[in-house]
Amino acid sequence: MPQTPEKCGPALGIELDGDREHYWPGDVITGHVHRQAPTVCPTATVMIMLHGRAKSKSVVPGHRNSEHRGEFTLINSPKTVKTLFSGPIHIAADGGGQNKWRFSVPLPPHVELGGGRYCTESFLSIEPSSVAQDELPPSFEVGWTGDLDEAFVEYYLEAGLRQDAKGSKGTYTAIKPIRILRFNPGSSITSNKVKRHDTELTVSSFHLEPSLKNAKLSRSQKVKKVFGTPSVPSLTFKVEVGAPTVIQADDPNPFQFSLRAIPQWDQSSKSLRDVPQTLQLTSLDVNIWTIVEVKTEQRRPIGGGENGWKFATSLDTNKALKSLSSPIELYCSNDSPTIDVGKIFNFKIPQYLTRPADSRWHEFVRPGVVTYNIKITNQLKWEMEFKIAGEIAKVDGKGDLEVLWPPREAFVRPPTGIPAGSNQSLVIPLIEDENPPTFREVQEEDRQAGREPVTGNVGEKS
Repeated sequence: MPQTPEKCGPALGIELDGDREHYWPGDVITGHVHRQAPTVCPTATVMIMLHGRAKSKSVVPGHRNSEHRGEFTLINSPKTVKTLFSGPIHIAADGGGQNKWRFSVPLPPHVELGGGRYCTESFLSIEPSSVAQDELPPSFEVGWTGDLDEAFVEYYLEAGLRQDAKGSKGTYTAIKPIRILRFNPGSSITSNKVKRHDTELTVSSFHLEPSLKNAKLSRSQKVKKVFGTPSVPSLTFKVEVGAPTVIQADDPNPFQFSLRAIPQWDQSSKSLRDVPQTLQLTSLDVNIWTIVEVKTEQRRPIGGGENGWKFATSLDTNKALKSLSSPIELYCSNDSPTIDVGKIFNFKIPQYLTRPADSRWHEFVRPGVVTYNIKITNQLKWEMEFKIAGEIAKVDGKGDLEVLWPPREAFVRPPTGIPAGSNQSLVIPLIEDENPPTFREVQEEDRQAGREPVTGNVGEKS
């Protein structure tokens, strides 16, 4: 189920004004159709039209020949047909000349399903009144498992030259794919709408006692620890994760991902109450999961249905954690501070415009999209480990994540950031000549700047 490739040659070609690569719904596409190959024809017609479609394909696991497809025609192509020229054409064989025909094709601002094929299974309403309000979806493509599962939205111009004269009969075509983008209204976001996720943990160790912090345990103490007797001091605390629910592609500011340790003195040993403790972050794995859902029509006797797949984009946090000049520590006390790990590691989504043109979809986080037969959403998942008094405490969780498109201003300024063709991670590397900030420095910066408050209250207890 390949996308429509570009087709251009001496017989017929399409060139866009300014070599534009991106358009928005409602824009006007301008350029010219050209022919360089020699020809003499007294009766010729040059036409151009615009196509747009959303296609999906899913193969039943273990049954390579059992595939289902879905398709929606997004643009009523016959309505876009324009005749650019009608008359005689003469291009000499020895002159190296070229005939050009100007065109101006408006992109409709909304979907027009009635002009072609569409299936009955849809994530969105296909009632005419609803479709009339739907903006053209952006161009995108996504594949999985060796292209057995695919989904894409594509747009392209198709030009045709029809010669109808004795000795000069024939039809030539040219195709020019175009990309339609979507932008988020307004400027860059100012809030990640952080949501709190709490995990309650309990650790038991004689080393929690300040007087025994670095002491060598006796045999009796070791036995008590193994059997978990009540005489072993225990500390109960909550790890509060402040996870973003909204981030934006191309946002110059890192998105917030914060950690805080909150003691639960009433559930801890009396000897440990009001005694501050320290948790050292030893492992952190943060991933953005992209979930792709597709709807298809029946193609084989076993029927159609709804299918999908998902994949993860790692923020490479463990690698970044090891590169820090000092460890990240959470203080578990009555006035426990919050550490913004997202700021320390410079959590950002790579520049949308500077991604490698030939990259696989799953190498980059993309904004969410919902169209008729394709739905793309994102989730943030995390796993982390802390070391406290020689014990290991583990925390994991997940939350829905809305990835917004960049503001329009991001598409018109000169691209900066990740060079095209690079094999980068989502954590922007620190300058080699500079030491990364310690968590205490970041904490102090947050205090001075005024940190965004954590809101919500979602309990996730381990």
